[in-house]
Amino acid sequence: AGATVWQWSNAVEVYSLQLFATALTLLGIASSAGSRRRHLLAGIGIGIGLANHHVATVVLVPFLVPVVARLRGIGLAAAARGLLPALGIALGVAVLAYGALAVSAADANAFQFGEPDTPARLWHHLRGGFFADSLWRDGVDYGGRAEVLFTVLARHLVAFAIPAALGVAIAWRRARALLWLGLGYPVALFALQLGRMHTPNMDAGLLPALATLGVPVALGLAAFRGRWPLWFGLAALALQLAVNFAAADRRGYAPGRAVLADLEASMPPRAIALVSSWELLTLSRLAIEADGFRPDAIVVPASLKGTHRDLLARHYPEFHAAVRTEYEAWLDAIAALDPDWVYTDFFELRDAATTASYAALARKVLAVGAADDRPVVCDRETVRLLLRAGIVTDTAVTPCGRLFALGREVASPPPFPLAPGWLDHSFLMHDLCALGTLHDYKTTAAQIAGYYRHRGRRELAAAAETARDRLDSLWLHYLAGKPAPRRP
Repeated sequence: AGATVWQWSNAVEVYSLQLFATALTLLGIASSAGSRRRHLLAGIGIGIGLANHHVATVVLVPFLVPVVARLRGIGLAAAARGLLPALGIALGVAVLAYGALAVSAADANAFQFGEPDTPARLWHHLRGGFFADSLWRDGVDYGGRAEVLFTVLARHLVAFAIPAALGVAIAWRRARALLWLGLGYPVALFALQLGRMHTPNMDAGLLPALATLGVPVALGLAAFRGRWPLWFGLAALALQLAVNFAAADRRGYAPGRAVLADLEASMPPRAIALVSSWELLTLSRLAIEADGFRPDAIVVPASLKGTHRDLLARHYPEFHAAVRTEYEAWLDAIAALDPDWVYTDFFELRDAATTASYAALARKVLAVGAADDRPVVCDRETVRLLLRAGIVTDTAVTPCGRLFALGREVASPPPFPLAPGWLDHSFLMHDLCALGTLHDYKTTAAQIAGYYRHRGRRELAAAAETARDRLDSLWLHYLAGKPAPRRP
């Protein structure tokens, strides 16, 4: 009944499905049924978790060993061996899931962003890439992240604090191994999430952790006699629902439509749009495939690096043919660093080879646009990448609504036509994932305002500054304590 579960109960990809996989795993190891049924339940749970959000599941498995040992009255080594059949089933389930991904990838309308996670990413994380890429990086506000994580934990357990404390005391006396699962696993996942730089994936790791926190809560409730557990549990659930209702109520909350409206207003006719920000690339791709969004334009996800290397050719064959040589060289360059980068939404320019190949591709896109009378525009994330790599200069970038035009200046709408209503919605104030969208808007508005003010375009600068001031005010309100104090 926590806010995080309510908010994301309809997002099967990494939320409901991962919670289900964790619950199935716990049911398998705790079941009193025969060994074949236990192995099947736990194996399916672990397998689904590995194919869906494998970091959380990989961290979970070691915590199962002491619990199995305690429940079966055997040693740790025997418990680890006893889990092998379930892990074998899990491997088979994961292979089937990845096979289904391969089949769906052959569909010309396939739309995937590495979720469920790919085998290459699983191997990358198992060999330590997760820690190397995500932990202890410069510029991460670890204190602020800790506040958010522990406040989310408090919001989920506020009504269950008494039975949780009682359950911990009972487990300490009678089944100490359960504390490794009920408390140790959430602590481990919270520590991993604390070190991560990006907020949007945070809930996917929190949900299975919060599910295992139900273990000490259940022990505490079971300690009451008679009907007290039932009545206390119902009262606690009612309190949780009342506390978290505003956070979960999404009536009138339509950021996706607002972002698409801004994107449509910002793209000139027949534009080539290079988008990297998560909101823009996912929303635009889904709108193109579901509704035929802007058929006159070429909207390329992740700055010409699609979710798999055939996506660009499938959707824009003529454009792909025009840039094919440079495009293939770019994909080969990033695949040399990490093969999984070719199949996900994330990449960086880390060395001279990738920078040179991307620069050649960007210049070819500009040349194709000029030859076909197509303006080239990009979002904030892409223009930051281009400027940092020296591929374009500041004088070659012009704000165009929410986007930025490259090369020639194009007629543009007033900067940042904010859609009314959704920015003031209470759900935004409680949503952990909303941080990325809000921050993207805020920084874009400030950049556009500064650009026009510097170039003497006072009327456009004033429009951008109005949007910037409103977003700054909203950001301060967001930082002030819903759900926890945050720092930029």
